[in-house]
Amino acid sequence: MIIAMKTYIITRFSIFDFKHHAFKIQKQCNKDGYKSRLFSPKRLRSKFKVFEKMTLPSILGQKNKNWEWCIFSSAFLPAEFKERLIKLTEPHKQIQCKFIESFDDFVFEPRDKENYCTVRLDDDDGLAPNFIESLQKYREKKGHIVTHKNGIIFRMNKGNVEYGEKKEYRLGGVGLAAIGMNIYDCGHHIRIGEKYKNKIICDDSENMFYLCSGEYCDSGRMN
Repeated sequence: MIIAMKTYIITRFSIFDFKHHAFKIQKQCNKDGYKSRLFSPKRLRSKFKVFEKMTLPSILGQKNKNWEWCIFSSAFLPAEFKERLIKLTEPHKQIQCKFIESFDDFVFEPRDKENYCTVRLDDDDGLAPNFIESLQKYREKKGHIVTHKNGIIFRMNKGNVEYGEKKEYRLGGVGLAAIGMNIYDCGHHIRIGEKYKNKIICDDSENMFYLCSGEYCDSGRMN
């Protein structure tokens, strides 16, 4: 009998924590400057547009429905945008939003600890419709990291998704999965191969993720 593997998707959505020096937007800012940039209406409207047009639909459209999605956002998120995030996700019982005060509260525990994987997904990227189904073939690989090499760049053009060139991104953050582990406990995605030298599975299936390019991408991907 084949036992299905539960997939937990974990997303960080504009968490404010000045002591957590991990994001490009934080560079060369004091605490107040960082908060102002992070929560600027222009940035958040742009982020929500991508989330609504790409990130959210890409999960709701998964062929394999055996998933739960935990979105961590900031307790300090302006009320307008906190309400918007709740309104978008509340109708979907498989999505849970947690508003936290710092990364000290960025804690995830799966309900099913026997047969599961976790997937990292930024708030402005997306996963192919067969992504979660494809992960099922690795359900016996507990302790391994699964990275997908092939994806597609997209941009927002007049409020709509515009697909662009193909992208090779081994050990990229989008869609990085950990079998039987919390992917965020496994270290920075760029250096994860150092810790899991012989336990990296590189899946070369075509077009498995959608990588956003734009002004507010933390990695600096630009149009």
